[in-house]
Amino acid sequence: ALLPQIERLCADHHALMQSAASLKGLDAGLVKVATFTSVSVHWLPSILQSFGQRYPNIEFEVVTGDFYDQIEEWILRGTVDCGFLRLPSVKRLQTYALHRDELQVIVPCGHPLADSDPFPLEALASEPFIRLEEGEDYEIVAAMGIRPHVKYTAREDRTILSMVSKGLGISLLPELMVRHSPYPVTACRPPMTFHRTIGIGVKDEKALSNSTRLFVDYVRTWVAENGDQ
Repeated sequence: ALLPQIERLCADHHALMQSAASLKGLDAGLVKVATFTSVSVHWLPSILQSFGQRYPNIEFEVVTGDFYDQIEEWILRGTVDCGFLRLPSVKRLQTYALHRDELQVIVPCGHPLADSDPFPLEALASEPFIRLEEGEDYEIVAAMGIRPHVKYTAREDRTILSMVSKGLGISLLPELMVRHSPYPVTACRPPMTFHRTIGIGVKDEKALSNSTRLFVDYVRTWVAENGDQ
């Protein structure tokens, strides 16, 4: 019963500390960032490393969300200062588009259709399909006019990559996650082109602390220069 009030108290205290640091004109403070797997694995370590070299007195608390709407809710409630999310935002947040991430069909290495370009539409309907619990893969395949044969549903995309590599089925995942896959899989172009837009969001850009504003601006510049690598 007390938890919502405690959460608001913590968020207000954090905002107060951020405002105090900004009033002192310091490039310091704690920035709370919400993220999801592909960003936290492939972008965030490099962003934090280079940002930290420029602003060594700014600290970070990184929180990984299971679902996009969870991250948006954290931003809206003030639990975090900013967060990476899929656009468009469902909530009323201030968002900035960062990267257009195309979806790819993922198959095991050595799959008979691994060299297909594009991957055959009929195979998407007949092959065992591994669905991401919160994702648009099922809806996208359905938009192609077929009903995928969903055999498994998983919450995390890295789990799906592992399952595909073991030959349990095929899937549809964003290119950013597949690009540096820790598991041996092959990516194929889908019969139709679909993409997700990754962005970063804040509750109110006019109320940002100096440290959060510096970080958001840096992220936008870094992704523009390095997002495709």
